[in-house]
Amino acid sequence: MSWNRTELTEALLRYEPWLVARDLSPNTVHSHAYYAGLLVRWLYGDYAPRGRYPRRDPVSPMRALSTVDLATELQGYRVYLADNGLIPGAVHTYVQGARQFVKWLDSSKDGRQLPARRAEPTRMPPDRSTRVAAAVSTSVPADGWPGEGPVQSAVVAWLVSQGWSIVRVAHTSSREHGVDVIARRDGAELGVEVKGYPAETYSTGDRAGQQRKYHPASQARTYFGDALLAVLSMRDASADSEVALALPDVAGYRGLAERVGGSLLALRIRVLFVSRDGEVRDSGAL
Repeated sequence: MSWNRTELTEALLRYEPWLVARDLSPNTVHSHAYYAGLLVRWLYGDYAPRGRYPRRDPVSPMRALSTVDLATELQGYRVYLADNGLIPGAVHTYVQGARQFVKWLDSSKDGRQLPARRAEPTRMPPDRSTRVAAAVSTSVPADGWPGEGPVQSAVVAWLVSQGWSIVRVAHTSSREHGVDVIARRDGAELGVEVKGYPAETYSTGDRAGQQRKYHPASQARTYFGDALLAVLSMRDASADSEVALALPDVAGYRGLAERVGGSLLALRIRVLFVSRDGEVRDSGAL
């Protein structure tokens, strides 16, 4: 079997729930998924260590890579990381994490199959567990909706169903910087900023389970403002690209979007509302 960029990106969405099903610790799941994602980004010229040079000869997105090809690329990845100043221990960690993903592709029936989901809860913080549940059954955000992870997973699944090729999916639980979702179709590029609805309690860290200082409705306005800045920055950076804002379909966000609907329409910024059952409603046809 072999994989082009779209297929590798989609395989990454299946890889993390497969790791969870192996009953690994949350830190181990995050580490394996993170380093696998870095490899895929490096292959196509989208990743370089901070302050370093990007890859000069990225792989064509349409080229299909076999596991033999990926093993060869891993050797080049090792040399690249070392040449860009990473210490030997870091190089080993990056390469080993990426190699596990390649092994999984080679041994898991072409990387498209997942083991049966376990009935018992996983040992994961709420935000990560909802993201994984959504990735396993991407049409249903499921538990934890309207968090950012399930909203993002539902949007990615919907875009694929609409014929878009997924180029990038940000790691929501690690708060990875950059555009949350990038997709391409028929020569057009789409950037999506994703926001969840704030929970009443903290989901991670020392204060997990404790009541938040600010009411969710008040915090949601801050989230919405941050999202507007992000999509406006995306629009300013590229006048020709498609730009969208993805939000859970809740009354608070609906009201905020309606208040600035005329401006969003004028700037060609679409709003994708994601319902609890994973249905995506688009303010304009993508």
